[in-house]
Amino acid sequence: MAQRQMEYDGDLSQLASMRAFLREACRESWNAQPADEDLIGRLVLALSEAASNVILHGFEDQQQKSLTLSIQINEDQVCVTLKHTGKPFDPQAVAAPVFDGSQEGGFGLYLIRKCVDDVRFYQDAEGRCVVHLVQKRNRAQGSRS
Repeated sequence: MAQRQMEYDGDLSQLASMRAFLREACRESWNAQPADEDLIGRLVLALSEAASNVILHGFEDQQQKSLTLSIQINEDQVCVTLKHTGKPFDPQAVAAPVFDGSQEGGFGLYLIRKCVDDVRFYQDAEGRCVVHLVQKRNRAQGSRS
């Protein structure tokens, strides 16, 4: 199992670096094939949405906070974990998105759930907030629409 970890400032300018870090880790660990690229793209989108939501809503514009991004990859799946000390997130408190064009936001959690096989939000033993994403590799073979 390959494991990587990086610390990032709580700033939206860090998203490109996070996405690149995840893409590189997946491609190197899997010796990525063309069929893996869609899966990697979905996972990168989910990470981007999760991290931007943490920065915008969890940190409430407190840029001195940081995020820890951990990636665990084996042959069958990728687990991405974001840990932070910002405000906890309760997915049950989020209203379902409206698709009639009447709202500009509120699609982040929906997109994350559509992109990955599992997403969990919780607090760890040290009280840090955790976003845990799991993407199974077989999904690249067209197992989901």
